[in-house]
Amino acid sequence: MHRSTIGTTFFWVFMLFVSLYVVLPQHAYAGGRPGTKVCWDGGCSYKTAPGVLKRAETIKTALKAVFVEELQGHEQLQGFLDGTKAFQPSGLAGHEWAALVKENPKATSDDLVSYLRAKKTAILRDWGVTAFVDALDHPPVVTSFSPTTATTTDTITIYGSNLLPLKYVEFNGVLAYIDDPKENVIQVKVPKYINTIAGLPQAGMATTFKLVFRTRYETSFESSGVFQWLDGKCNDMRITQAYQEIFDRPARGSGTSGECNPANYGSFTSVADLMVQLAARTGEVAKRGPPQISYFEPWKAQPGTTIKINGLALVQVKEVWFGSVKSPTFSSQSEYTMKAVVPEGGSGKVRVVTYSGSGESDHEFEVTTPPVIESVTPKEVLKGERIFIHGKNFNARLGGMVNGVYSLVFDSITPTDIVIRTDNISEEQNATLTISTDGGATSTKKRSSVVCGRTSSLRTRAMR
Repeated sequence: MHRSTIGTTFFWVFMLFVSLYVVLPQHAYAGGRPGTKVCWDGGCSYKTAPGVLKRAETIKTALKAVFVEELQGHEQLQGFLDGTKAFQPSGLAGHEWAALVKENPKATSDDLVSYLRAKKTAILRDWGVTAFVDALDHPPVVTSFSPTTATTTDTITIYGSNLLPLKYVEFNGVLAYIDDPKENVIQVKVPKYINTIAGLPQAGMATTFKLVFRTRYETSFESSGVFQWLDGKCNDMRITQAYQEIFDRPARGSGTSGECNPANYGSFTSVADLMVQLAARTGEVAKRGPPQISYFEPWKAQPGTTIKINGLALVQVKEVWFGSVKSPTFSSQSEYTMKAVVPEGGSGKVRVVTYSGSGESDHEFEVTTPPVIESVTPKEVLKGERIFIHGKNFNARLGGMVNGVYSLVFDSITPTDIVIRTDNISEEQNATLTISTDGGATSTKKRSSVVCGRTSSLRTRAMR
């Protein structure tokens, strides 16, 4: 056969196989349940196997027959019986049906009804049916809750009767779990994220809604009164940050209302100032771990420079020290980063002090100071002679410029005196001398007049 004919035949056989694969159903497991996988050119879907549907219908019919008395007047019980969770009656009855079919492969729904009725007394108790019916007959009643206005992480106390079945309190769509319900009182914390109908609330606006109480039997009811959630978004962000750091919660207010009102605090210039005031006023400080410093940058700088400090628990900051000198200004950006201003003479390890302890850096910070020129002599020199500069803060990392060009050559350098060579200056010029170190740079206030003769008569008038 010709090669092209063989290729064409192979192509059509392959396409036939693909079409059969797409059209014919394939047995598969869908979501852990046996079913049929049906594919087409748009994708695949799963169809539950007939045996699974028959089993589910058998169990549903049997439960309805076994609990016919309990279903009278308790329509909500049907949903509990048919629930798909493993601990609900439908799942538990599935295990009983499997055991029954194992003993008698020809067992029917009537056999399952007889089997369950024989154990009904225990089933009513163990499967939660009695408790569910009792909860419907004696539903939880909420009479009040306090406070009615609160912010995230605040604790709400709820009073009433028959409260044991309660499992969640819903705050405008967000569930808060009840840890330890009592018969007449429960407590729950306001969750961190509250939904609003029109999206996230804006600063200055509280969100009001009714609480929804949900039982472990999947019933629910609303509170008679409304709850007001305060977003804690103050117009003055320093107040927002101070409350979050010192109390680990938002301010109980919004915009300029409640705890967001700046008038409550008199004059304060920083978050740290306000935190000191809040701690002294209330005596309440959220306990956190002590701060840790992983690194800071830059590792050396002039006084007045703001450096960045990274680490852990860098909140509730009371003080920042550079060696033995306290930083005049600092601010926390988050749990992991903060900023601090370098003080005069603050070389040494960086230490952050918070209300929960203190932490020190492994490495030292170096405070650098710019050089200072106090005098330039002599007034006049020949080329090849020396210029003497007296001042302070000179060091070995010294550079020198004439009119912005690095061309000065030093004979000697001490912390207070520099000797400059002039033999590399080749032409007459009026120049500004600039001396720089890693601490900064300084220049002569007046230009120096450099007079160049025909050969070696270079002279410099250093004019300070």
